[in-house]
Amino acid sequence: MGNEISEELRRRGVAASTIREALGDWHTREAERIIVALAKAPATVEALLTIQAEAKAYYRLDKELSSAMNSGNVD
Repeated sequence: MGNEISEELRRRGVAASTIREALGDWHTREAERIIVALAKAPATVEALLTIQAEAKAYYRLDKELSSAMNSGNVD
């Protein structure tokens, strides 16, 4: 059973690595876009909530991919 779990984690890590590679420069550009959007946004709650939602989605995606790659021992 331990070997099955290990193999599953490895596959998950490889899949996450493939996804991150497929995202390419989008990963870097999206972080910069969120910062620029925050800097240019009007000082309204609605605008800030929209940017917050985008930033949270980006952060969750990045965290999940990194976690999967780390648990699968994939760089």
